[in-house]
Amino acid sequence: MKGFGGISKIAVWTSICCTVLAVGFVVIDLGQPLRLWELFAYSNLGSPLMWDIAVISIYLILSVVYLWATLRAEAGKVSEKALRVISVVALVTAVLVHSVTAWIFGLQQAHESGTPPCLRLVLSSALVCGVALVLVVVIALRKAGYLELDQHVVKLVKMLGAFVVVDLYFFGCDLLTAASRAARAPRSSPCWSSGPPRPFF
Repeated sequence: MKGFGGISKIAVWTSICCTVLAVGFVVIDLGQPLRLWELFAYSNLGSPLMWDIAVISIYLILSVVYLWATLRAEAGKVSEKALRVISVVALVTAVLVHSVTAWIFGLQQAHESGTPPCLRLVLSSALVCGVALVLVVVIALRKAGYLELDQHVVKLVKMLGAFVVVDLYFFGCDLLTAASRAARAPRSSPCWSSGPPRPFF
């Protein structure tokens, strides 16, 4: 995005670090690192874990390519059009990363409580966390004397505030949905009178 100066490179570095950590957590889910080869030898494309690994790996590669293209573009060796194409593909992949995360959470919740996945809340929370993390890194680098980006920090804070409002709205929608579902659920206790539950709205 224009107007953010060197923050874009910091954001990409932060994204790469977080994606590497995400891959590490997948390895932890396997139980031990020695089982990593089994994912590729006996991969099950119907497994949400394989979807997660696929999109995380693709996003990690695209993030590295985007950082490389950004540095080359600053040297005049990569066109702005090529950089824009890479950024659009990386953005779509980022949405897929969080979509798979939402589906995995949704499948787990549906198994436990019948609650459907909430993609919008996962995406909006990812925006809040991502911008907040970049803001923390930028402020730390500025305090250390590596950056002079006062006006860009203000823009990041405004962006974070907007994302927080959207995230709280979606969170409130989920709370209302859960409350409505609880109000419509039949009462098993003998203290309640028989008959259909009253609607929440």
